[in-house]
Amino acid sequence: MRQAKLVRRMRSDLSLGGSAAPSDSAPARLTRRSSFVPSVPRQCAMGAALRGPESAESMDFYLRRSGHDSCERRNAMFQISRLARHGFSASLVLVSVLASACGRDVEGPPGKDPSDPSDPKIGSTSFISSPPGSAGRGGVQGDDGDLSAGAGGSTSAPNDGGAEGPGADPARAIAEADIIKLDGSKLYALSRYSGLTIIDIKNPAKLALLGNYKASGTPFEMYVEGERVYVMYNGYGSYLYDEETESYSYEVVSRIEALDLSNAGSPRLLGAHDVPGELSDSRKVGDVLYLVAYENGYCWGCLANTPNTNVVSFNVSNPDEFALIDQLRIGAEEGAYYGKRSIAVTEKRIYISGQDWGGEDHGVADVVDISDPDGDLKLGARFRLAGPVQSRWQMDEHGGIFRTVTQPGSAWGSTEAPPVIETFEVVSSNEVNKLGSLEVTLPRPEALRSARFDGDRAFAITFERTDPLFTFDLSDPSAPRQLGELEIPGWVYHMEPRGDRIYALGFEDGNEGGALHVSLFDVSELSEPKQLARVNFGGRWANFAEDQDRIHKAFNIMSDEGLILVPYAGWDYDEGQSECSYGRYESGIQLVDMTEDSLELRGVAPQVGEARRGFMAEGALFAVSDNAVQTFDISDRDEPQALDMLETARNIATTRVMGDTMLRFGSDWWTGRTVLDFVSLTDVDVAEPLGELDLSAVAPTGDTCERQSYWEGSVYVHGDYAYVPQRIYSSVASPDGKSYRQYLRFYVVDLSDRSAPQVVRAFSVAADDGGEGILGITLTDSALLVGRTKGYYRYDDQGNPAETPTFSYDVFSLSDPARPKLVSTLEVPHALSGGGFGYNISGCVVDVGFGFWRGYGYGGQVLVSGDIVASQHAVPLEDGSGRVRYYLDRIDVSDPENPKLLPEVNIPGNVVDFDAGAGRIVTIDHDIRSTQPGPRGCDYGWLESGVCTRYIRSLNTLELSGDVATLRSRLEIDGEDERGHFGAGQIAVGGDRIFVQRTTQTGDGYDQEMQIFALSGSARLSDLGSVELERNGWGSLYARGGRGFFHTSGRMLEIDARDPDELKTKTHDTGSYYCNSFEVTDTHAYCARGYEGVWQMELRP
Repeated sequence: MRQAKLVRRMRSDLSLGGSAAPSDSAPARLTRRSSFVPSVPRQCAMGAALRGPESAESMDFYLRRSGHDSCERRNAMFQISRLARHGFSASLVLVSVLASACGRDVEGPPGKDPSDPSDPKIGSTSFISSPPGSAGRGGVQGDDGDLSAGAGGSTSAPNDGGAEGPGADPARAIAEADIIKLDGSKLYALSRYSGLTIIDIKNPAKLALLGNYKASGTPFEMYVEGERVYVMYNGYGSYLYDEETESYSYEVVSRIEALDLSNAGSPRLLGAHDVPGELSDSRKVGDVLYLVAYENGYCWGCLANTPNTNVVSFNVSNPDEFALIDQLRIGAEEGAYYGKRSIAVTEKRIYISGQDWGGEDHGVADVVDISDPDGDLKLGARFRLAGPVQSRWQMDEHGGIFRTVTQPGSAWGSTEAPPVIETFEVVSSNEVNKLGSLEVTLPRPEALRSARFDGDRAFAITFERTDPLFTFDLSDPSAPRQLGELEIPGWVYHMEPRGDRIYALGFEDGNEGGALHVSLFDVSELSEPKQLARVNFGGRWANFAEDQDRIHKAFNIMSDEGLILVPYAGWDYDEGQSECSYGRYESGIQLVDMTEDSLELRGVAPQVGEARRGFMAEGALFAVSDNAVQTFDISDRDEPQALDMLETARNIATTRVMGDTMLRFGSDWWTGRTVLDFVSLTDVDVAEPLGELDLSAVAPTGDTCERQSYWEGSVYVHGDYAYVPQRIYSSVASPDGKSYRQYLRFYVVDLSDRSAPQVVRAFSVAADDGGEGILGITLTDSALLVGRTKGYYRYDDQGNPAETPTFSYDVFSLSDPARPKLVSTLEVPHALSGGGFGYNISGCVVDVGFGFWRGYGYGGQVLVSGDIVASQHAVPLEDGSGRVRYYLDRIDVSDPENPKLLPEVNIPGNVVDFDAGAGRIVTIDHDIRSTQPGPRGCDYGWLESGVCTRYIRSLNTLELSGDVATLRSRLEIDGEDERGHFGAGQIAVGGDRIFVQRTTQTGDGYDQEMQIFALSGSARLSDLGSVELERNGWGSLYARGGRGFFHTSGRMLEIDARDPDELKTKTHDTGSYYCNSFEVTDTHAYCARGYEGVWQMELRP
């Protein structure tokens, strides 16, 4: 895939979205080409032509990430499957569109015979189309018609790999990464949504945001070293250059970045390195930072088709020189397949092991020599273990002896054989010799769940329904001894030894006190372990914040405070809840009082988002999730009192730029809150707003068996007022039993005071009975329209229609925007509503200027121009050919009390864009073309009797005068040239520019370019040239006021076409694959990305 290239009159810049690091942009290239390229309408993308083995899956993934509901995805996927039978591609069934209109005229495709009535004729006013599935020919008709040790993250876990013994280098201390770090009064918190946040915590009742740093990828963990922070990411999207193919491609890798935080308000990137694979773990030993990643054999930079463990070292002794030192790969045993590894680390060695799937029941451990203090890596011994390693706690090195507890078996949880303790003498990193072995005696076949080594002792937990704790004496490594056994209910997930006590975290399903537990064991006598105490919490279904390799960082045991803090999250159900209830989600920090002999359950500090860490600082409890940092006064440990909350992430579904502020709107799954807020345009990504309105407090859902409700996710803004709809379904009695009635309740929000938006009133639109539905919402300059439908499609025994639904609009006048008033109802004829008003056209994505409008399935497939609401319908010809006439339909609501259905206007194909004021229409039409197979056979068509038949689409521009549309330009957008078959992907109209994505299938893949056209006042097209796009890329296309924006794979390509003599480009890193909504001003663009916030991009001047 190539970077965006421009051709003639070349000029190209690169910019950064947010505070991402700069990267090089390949030169852009601009071309002139007579053959054209786009994709379908503002309403429908019918998709021309690329096939790919995973195209449908990619489309479904895109639609999910973009926030489209299941109904929308079904519509799109239905269209994909329908077109696939004729060779059409899912990757081109998508279209995003906007406004209208300017330049060298393009009237029709070259080489056409004007005397052929089936060929396009400029000036025609009568049109016939051949939509996919028809058999006839169409066209213009012509003239007829880690905090367990305190409050710091980078601390060594107890017994990570054991001390090296005599001769250990004290300067090579082992440190672990974490998602938090407390440095004096500064808290560094790493969120998977919002990246790194720096917070002043000296006053827990008033947390202060100092700075934030966000980058592409999902933050994994970090190391904080003074004013330097090393952040690690998984899933980092990067554009990488392949020297062999001399091309760029977008790849997902792991990544580590070095940041300078001397100015917390403006973090500065010092250096970064991409690491092939997915991060498993890391350690910092002395001045060297070691990363361990899993390569599945198909990732960027991986050895092809070969799973590996990738070990990388970086020297961080000089904070200004972040240098990669060494890298090595460790492959699996022959015939084995494996996943991510666990590691145990000493000052001299990294032990690497994990689960293998190769039909064998043993495990394998690899040794990496890290004794070089400068970071050189040397591959050491490989030796077999009795079974696979599932977590880091099953292995360690102590006093020159490597110990493991594993269970033979080819799958996790296997009970084919009992667990085995093994010891090995570590002569050197290259020589590890088997020393002793002990098969654990079990009361019954059970699976190993957790293990822990502590000096000369070892502990293991197995599980069936009761949970034996086994104790072992390893004082003689050559002869391990099994000493004690204690049977306990449930099972233990993690153990933390503290002298003669073990504090443990675990699960106990069915316990009335909760599914989670903290337990305390006395192991002073290994032959007689005892359970001293257990407390249960967490509700019926809960879990801990981290996996077994990292859970010790969340399990915070503070002996000096006599307190244990446990982050957890999960679902709970009350006995009195109805059968229709889904229960409630709980998340928080569980407080447990502790002594050496007792545990006492205390209160819970509730958390917004999944609780991940809890610690004490400045006399207060701090709770950290990916969404927020919260503080609590726990003077009364039974009733923690909230002090403050600083949100680090807020779900943003919709945005609107309003002057020098941005309106943001979204619902939070974690809290159930639906919030409308304002932020300054200079700081759009902060979670803390200038002012906010919690709509869920004004209109609680209160869902029951009789009532279900949800917020639609849209905000309709009219001046200083917003109309926010909540959809409600309420059960009502009917002769046939229960039926559901629909309501649409609008909350009118006064936005004039950005610091205090408030609900001033509410009004409802209700269905008359269970057979009536409330459909989509349309906002014009003067009115708010709400669609209704009543009845069903019913057919008699002969398949003839016996009943068809009716459709109408309730029209609300906005003459007083604070008091919308129902002033009229407009019945829409069925022939029209079935084709456009109130009904979907499959496979549509609509860009209406502030993001993808989410009205699918609710009758919202309409365009709005001022006070004209436009759509289209089709009337089949009666010749059996399947051909149709399309008609533009318009409703004039400039006088809301007297809405008018204007005369229909014959147009060629589906309307893409409509400008009532300028009298311009843009459409996409279909025609059927039969030819002899070409050099590539019958690509993207079907072959019958030696004849190749294809659907050919055209882009049409028309001038509307009164009720007649006259064709001014017609350009075929599917076809074949010297490079191969080409077809349109997406089309967007912005101002007087049309942007069309074109894809050409070549011998070695696909080439993509963006063609740009000017639309004149008389609706004639002029070709402004093209911009080459990334190869084999796909994404979303937007257009705003003469600029086009192509968003693909973590980058946004800005194409500035305002100057007809010079196309200019600029590439922005966005760190995402999608925008929930997309806003553009003269100077900036804004991409809303759900919990990942709003990404800001500075545009070309």
